[in-house]
This record gives sequence, structure tokens and C-alpha cells, in this order.
Amino acid sequence: MQVVICEFILITYNLKINYFLNLRKTQQGEHPTNTRTNIKQATGKSISAQIHFGCAHNQINGQCTNSTPPIGMTQSKKSSAAPLERTLTYRLHRLHKLTDAQSQQAYPAQTGLSLSDGRCLASIGHFEPLSVKDLAQRANLNKSQASRAAQSLVAQGLVLKDDHPGDGRGVVLSLTAQGRETFTHTMALIEQRNVAIFGCLTTHEQAHLSELFDRLIAHAR
Repeated sequence: MQVVICEFILITYNLKINYFLNLRKTQQGEHPTNTRTNIKQATGKSISAQIHFGCAHNQINGQCTNSTPPIGMTQSKKSSAAPLERTLTYRLHRLHKLTDAQSQQAYPAQTGLSLSDGRCLASIGHFEPLSVKDLAQRANLNKSQASRAAQSLVAQGLVLKDDHPGDGRGVVLSLTAQGRETFTHTMALIEQRNVAIFGCLTTHEQAHLSELFDRLIAHAR
């Protein structure tokens, strides 16, 4: 401890000497120069103090220390986390809500179906024949939601429900002739909605986004 104090006193003394030497040169009209003083201590350590016109920038044992702490050192560190509105999940959910609100209006107007029924009809038409369980997976619904949508489409004469050939208690869903006509209108609407949502992106950007969606979906499963 005493050795450290002695080193500190010696460094301070040499800093003051060099400061006043440079100050005197300035008063006499001479140009101040950088002065580097090396002090060899009994410990064998080399301590260099560099002064430029009274501004001390100390280098002790190869470590750089400033007389003034860096900006923000005395302030509490702010969280590096992104603001809520800039997180990907927040923006993805917001985009989903915005686009769904528009689709809620478009589906009844152009297909005569609710958004949920229209999506289920599109899934049945694209993957038929399929079970209610498969419909839930394809339409991203739970089984009870898929079951209600299937019943609604059957009641409207758009979907035919047959016994499952491999499961006496199960059923398979397929489109009726009327259902196929409505399916054509539904797919045209889906194409329109994709253009409306992603049309602000270039063809290359849309292809890249599609690849990212595939990776994210595979990662989430």
C-alpha cells in the first residue's frame, strides 16, 4: 500500500512539473510540446506520464486511464433491450391484427363467408379429402373451432361430410359442386389480400421473406 502511495505521489509531482514547464513556454511565446516522463520505480515497473498543455492522459503499466471518466460512466446504464414497439413479435402481432381487420370485411363481401369459414373452405379445397383433425392443423385452428367451421360449411351446402374409410368414428371433408365455385372466389380473394399486404415489397424481397417464414415456422414447430 505504501509503495502504491509513493508511486502516486511521484507521478503527481512529475505531472505538475511538466504542466508548469509547458505553461511557462506558452507565456513566453514558445509552442508547448508533448512531454513524456518515464519514472523507474524500485519495483522495476515503468510509469509514463504524457502531458499536452496541462491535459493529463496517464498510462500506467500499459493501462490507459483518463483524468475525466468517459461520458455516461457516472450515469446508470440504460437497458439495451429494444423498445416494445420495435420488437419483432409486437410488430408481427400488429400486422396480423391490421390485416385481419381488413380481411374480416373482405370475405363476407366477396365470398359470402366469414373469415374463419373462408379459410377453412380454402384448406378443404386445397387438401381434400381431410379429417376434422387435419382441417384444424391446415387452417391453424384448434379442433373445436375446426369442427364448428366444418358444420357451418356443411350446413351451407359447400362441404360434404363422409364417413372415414379407415376410422368408423371419423369423417372426411370434401367440397360440393357449389363449394368448388365458392372455393374459386375464395382463392381469388386470398391472392388479392396477398398483393394488398405484400405488394409494397419487391419480387426479390417477397421471395426472401417467404424463405424467412419457412425457417421461422420450422423453428417454431
